Amino acid sequence: MSLTIDQSFVTLFEKEVKQKYQEGHRLRGLVREKSVPGAKTVQFPVFGKGLAKQKAIHDDVTPNDVVHTNVSVAMQDWYAADYTDIFRNNQISFDERQELVKSLTMAIGRRVDKLLISALAAATSSTIIDEDLGGPDSDMNFDKFLAAMGALDDAGVPDDGKRVLLMNHRSYRALLTDVKFTSSDFGQIERFAGTSQNPNVKPYLGYKIVTIDDRIERDGSRLGLPKDGITNIVQAMGFHQDALGMGYNMDLKSEINYIPEKLAWLTTVCFSANAVAIDQTGIVRVECVQA
Repeated sequence: MSLTIDQSFVTLFEKEVKQKYQEGHRLRGLVREKSVPGAKTVQFPVFGKGLAKQKAIHDDVTPNDVVHTNVSVAMQDWYAADYTDIFRNNQISFDERQELVKSLTMAIGRRVDKLLISALAAATSSTIIDEDLGGPDSDMNFDKFLAAMGALDDAGVPDDGKRVLLMNHRSYRALLTDVKFTSSDFGQIERFAGTSQNPNVKPYLGYKIVTIDDRIERDGSRLGLPKDGITNIVQAMGFHQDALGMGYNMDLKSEINYIPEKLAWLTTVCFSANAVAIDQTGIVRVECVQA
């Protein structure tokens, strides 16, 4: 149980509880997901390229011998939990257990996103868009957006509505100041086009733009996009949904158990999963400078 819950004892206290502002997951449903209950590792198959050939009359057909490979990732176990004391919970005007489920679920959602971000950052052979494109030491701009789009185009990555561009909120605000991005002469921003599953999605020129904050956790760790503290470069990530995989041994689950020895309920949200880059040709990184 939170040690500061005595601050919420009933003293002219409103019954509605204000959750501290925090983001949950942003990327679920935007990557290739595979669930293998009980597995220590999850494999994603990769099917190689075929080749069209010519054939003379009566010649034997030469098989392509298309190469089959796979990418695997080891599972990681994660949880977020807290106790609710039976006596203290009776002294406040709300049920702490219900609020804990909300708060802990958002914490777990941020960790899911971090696993995906780490997999993108580990794709060392992916294309990198330089921080000076569109202006020296610049943040996100239309030129960088076009370069990210072009990098996937030139690599033969399909433009089938499954491309994602992940950036922080500051980069998106910088992009909105570029007249070429906001002008309908270049492209049309589909405002408020998110879905009920992910209302944060902002489609534009074949990309689903997703924005997140820096996600500084209580322990000071940073779960947002990678940032170099020396160069002030923050990396935005562009990828095709099939280029990034999330394997689940156990999907997100929440439970509340009464622990007699503690005279308290234990609220827990947990999952077992990990992410991996399946095809690095479908990933592009954009360097954005933010002092």
